[in-house]
Amino acid sequence: MAKISVTDILFVNVLDHGRSLLQLSVSGITSAKELMQQLREMLHQYNGKLLTLQLRNSTRGWSRENQMLFAA
Repeated sequence: MAKISVTDILFVNVLDHGRSLLQLSVSGITSAKELMQQLREMLHQYNGKLLTLQLRNSTRGWSRENQMLFAA
């Protein structure tokens, strides 16, 4: 993933086969690893599923879409 700084505003959308499971806006995240840890906690009931992560950093002007296997 691209660089993330603590002052960045991130928009996160997590999808399961096109169905939105989670939409949120966050700031204060220091790394992609920290973001993934928080998402794992919020989406623990989807452990073992392949989900689509849409991530937009409005502060730095980039966006990404990735398939992610959520594991415990």
